[in-house]
Amino acid sequence: MTVRVLFDADSMVYGCGFASQKVVYDYVLSEDQGDGIVEGIALSREELAATVAMLPDGWSISYNSLAEAEPLENALALCKRQIVRVEEDLARMGYDFSRLELFLTGKGNFRDAVAVTKPYKGNRIAMEKPIHYKAIRRYLRNRWGAVVVDGREADDEVAIISASLDHDPDKVIIVSQDKDLLTVPGLLYNYRKREMQLVTHKAALVAFYRQMLTGDTVDNIGGCFRVGEAKAAILIHEGMNEHEMYKTVLKQFEKSKGLKGCPYADRDAAEVVLEHGRLLHMLRTPEDVWIPPVKND
Repeated sequence: MTVRVLFDADSMVYGCGFASQKVVYDYVLSEDQGDGIVEGIALSREELAATVAMLPDGWSISYNSLAEAEPLENALALCKRQIVRVEEDLARMGYDFSRLELFLTGKGNFRDAVAVTKPYKGNRIAMEKPIHYKAIRRYLRNRWGAVVVDGREADDEVAIISASLDHDPDKVIIVSQDKDLLTVPGLLYNYRKREMQLVTHKAALVAFYRQMLTGDTVDNIGGCFRVGEAKAAILIHEGMNEHEMYKTVLKQFEKSKGLKGCPYADRDAAEVVLEHGRLLHMLRTPEDVWIPPVKND
């Protein structure tokens, strides 16, 4: 049986783009109310992000990125190498497929209107694009037939197609290194780690509700205040049904409102959980909207 292979190619654009350039960051830290100023240079995006994460309250950062790119051909060669390697890996594992179906995120995103606690992808570091960003996307469209998805994201589109095929591992494989797609049942091939994983329906639910607690720093989704991955792993587990998972998440958001510095202390916990669920949920149909589960008596 021929299987459809759905490639969420967004991360490849960034990965190959940044791999073919060198960037340093000239930054200035300033005290919001005062004369304190600290200047410095970060040698990588990770180092800059770490600097941002350690900023004390009352301080802000401004920076300029200084980038020098390798020739475009180098970035495109990296893309081709990754795509061909995925084709070879899947063929070696015995999968029969006609081609890789690539998807890229286009204009507009419904999540922009959903986000209230923090702007969706409002972190400028997370939104930064490599120099060859547009050229790589153009190459993927023209050479590999990549489809540009407007109004939602590429990972939503592969999740929608997978759902239309009942997430059947005999019919569809999702290719991505994005952990968000661990919330979608079915076969998931992490092309960076070169690992194939069968995500069960229960495992997808566990990943989704844990992510509601931990948030997603890349997309500027804060999660439950002061709850990290270790605590989320204890709170949400496969022995629970979905309603129990939801009630546990809601309880944690309610508790966190009493902590100093909580960004949503003045809001209804159920409203904040709904916001997080709709931001993190991978769509199953184009009109899909996440709603909390109803307890089955």
